[in-house]
Amino acid sequence: MSGLAKALEDYLALRRALGFKLRHTARELPRFVKFLKRERTPFVTTALALRWAQEDPDASSVTQSDRLAMVRRFAAWRSAADGRTEIPPHRLLTRRYRRPAPYIYSDAEVVSIVTVAASLPSPRGLRGLACSTVFGLLASTRMSNWRQPGSLTEAAPFSLIAARNLSNSAGTISSSMALTKVAADCADARWPDIENEIPPTTASASAADIQIDLSI
Repeated sequence: MSGLAKALEDYLALRRALGFKLRHTARELPRFVKFLKRERTPFVTTALALRWAQEDPDASSVTQSDRLAMVRRFAAWRSAADGRTEIPPHRLLTRRYRRPAPYIYSDAEVVSIVTVAASLPSPRGLRGLACSTVFGLLASTRMSNWRQPGSLTEAAPFSLIAARNLSNSAGTISSSMALTKVAADCADARWPDIENEIPPTTASASAADIQIDLSI
């Protein structure tokens, strides 16, 4: 075992004793030590650390920056025992996180999700109604960007229907049934007919009306 490999073992043991898990670090740093061995360099240099961090051209800037940060912490510890060790400076690599593009559900997929949710088994028969209500509200009240712009579910007067029904005396069960029905009718775009099927109420929905216990 080389001196650098033994130093790495001591470094990982010390940090684990301090409570760090180091799952990713314990996998990556041994690869860096092998890289230095292939380069026939027995100590850490900034140039080699940078090359190793950027070794995978397909890796994101976040991954490359994280790899270099691992080496930087190890090099800072190693420099106390080996004066030749170079510590890579901070911000040597730009860290730019790119948010993945969201998946946009189609009208058919939204209807399918609500329909399947309505069939979930439950000892008291309420889980399916509650879950289909939640997913229906998410898709229709713009609380979630599920829908494609201009889609049927985006245009539906779903919020108004839910608010009316949640305020009546039947409570959550009737709202769940109404929302499930609206979701099933989305493909027909029968918005005026659907709205007329639900009698208007003068009361408004309160926060207590729309609380749903998902443990049922």
